[in-house]
Formats: sequence, C-alpha cells, structure tokens
Amino acid sequence: ISRFFALFYKSYGALRHAPRGVWVLGCFCMFMALVWLTDASTLYSFMIGRWQGEWQAVVPQDARALRFHAGSGLVGGVLALIVFTVTVHGVPLAIRGDRTLVPAVAASVRAVGHSLLAHLTWAVLLAGIVLAAVVLLPALLVVLPVAGYASLHWSEGVYPPAPNDGA
Repeated sequence: ISRFFALFYKSYGALRHAPRGVWVLGCFCMFMALVWLTDASTLYSFMIGRWQGEWQAVVPQDARALRFHAGSGLVGGVLALIVFTVTVHGVPLAIRGDRTLVPAVAASVRAVGHSLLAHLTWAVLLAGIVLAAVVLLPALLVVLPVAGYASLHWSEGVYPPAPNDGA
C-alpha cells in the first residue's frame, strides 16, 4: 500500500507542475465530454422518450432507436474529431514547453489539416484499440501505455523537439 501512495504522490506532483496549457486542454476535453452527454440525453428524450431498463434498449430494434443511435454517433464523432484535432499534437507540444496553449493548438490543427487522412486513420485505430481493450479490461494496462508512446513518437515526428543548447 505504501508503494501505491508513493506512486500516487509522484503522479500528483507531476500533475501539479504541469503547464497551464495542459490543464486548459484537459478541462476542454471534460467540457466536450459533458456536451456530448447532454446532447445524447437530449436526443434520447426527444427520440425515444421513455426509459427502457433492459439491455435490449441499447441495441436498436426499431427505426426510432436506429435514428437515435445514428444521431448520437454522428454528434459524438464530430465532437471526438474536434477533441482529437485540438489535442493530438497540442498536448505533447504544451507538455514539452515548446509552445504555449494557443500556438500548440494552432499547430495541432494545422498538422491535422495538412495530413487529414493519416490523422483520421490514426484516430480510428486508437479508438478501435481502446474500445477492444475495454472488453478485456486488463488489456488496458498494456494498450494505454503503448498507444500513448506511439502517439508521442508520432507527434515528435511531426514536430521534432528543439535541440538542447548544451543543457
């Protein structure tokens, strides 16, 4: 248990000293998740209208439920694309301290716009890997660090770190 608290304190210290831009991007991601949840619940109330307590309600069985799933999937996909575009290179640039918040986000949006197909492929691959790992929860212990390292490596390929001046 003492190792757990030591690791927690070390992680807390890293978060506490994170640049302000990283915190702003984290709050932006949480805000977008809340927007999606409220949009999905509003769509549900308008399109389905009643609570169905069974698991069968998750699987679309009629035209209304199919339209709801399509609508909420479309809204969620657009919001996820916005979050991905802003953060895919913005977070690594802000963490490295190469750029402040606005230039990091602008660089991320520019990079995604420059090679949209490659970024969309990477986003779909990441989403598929994480969703597949959620089915086998212990796989997340391997998948998340590997996907994070691969994303960081790719981001450093797009925006190489500035060379150290003998420091």
